[in-house]
Amino acid sequence: MNKILRCPCGQPHYVSSSQAGQQLTCTSCGKPLTVPTLRELRDLPDAAATVSQPATSTSVWKTWRGPTMATFVALFLITGGMSLRFTLQRLNIDTSYDEETEIELGEQLFDQYGPDALSMTWEQYQTVGIGPKQRLPFMVWRTIAWHTTILASVTGTIAAICLLAALAVWYSARRAARRLQDDPRRPAVDT
Repeated sequence: MNKILRCPCGQPHYVSSSQAGQQLTCTSCGKPLTVPTLRELRDLPDAAATVSQPATSTSVWKTWRGPTMATFVALFLITGGMSLRFTLQRLNIDTSYDEETEIELGEQLFDQYGPDALSMTWEQYQTVGIGPKQRLPFMVWRTIAWHTTILASVTGTIAAICLLAALAVWYSARRAARRLQDDPRRPAVDT
């Protein structure tokens, strides 16, 4: 018949008469426990006679679920924050300025010049040149807007995956806690 041997930390251990005199290691605190002799085992309470307290749902978090949940929540917060940052950056970039607007503003500027100023500008372009070819600023900003949109989408997707994984771990822990309540002698560690 199984008896209950309690560790000084309070963790109950189910022992049988065949384990009398042997050493066990506490699954909770890791300290060694010596199982009493056969005569002393009679004084311990029976496992069947005692009403054991069902394990709380926090005990299932001591297994792989705790660190895994913490990792997924941390990744969700980091990637969610990055996605929010990229989204806010994208919203601050004005992409309404395009080629037609550039041509229209150039024509307005051209109309402001008089014949003498146009002649001097033309002579300067012939002597010095117009310089190296550069992309127009609105085109650069359009590219930056596209890149921030992609970054926001990717980090948002990663955040959503991490949230789903954290929910799956939470659901797994909830199921394990229910199983543990149904059968308290069943070990809390499961796959």
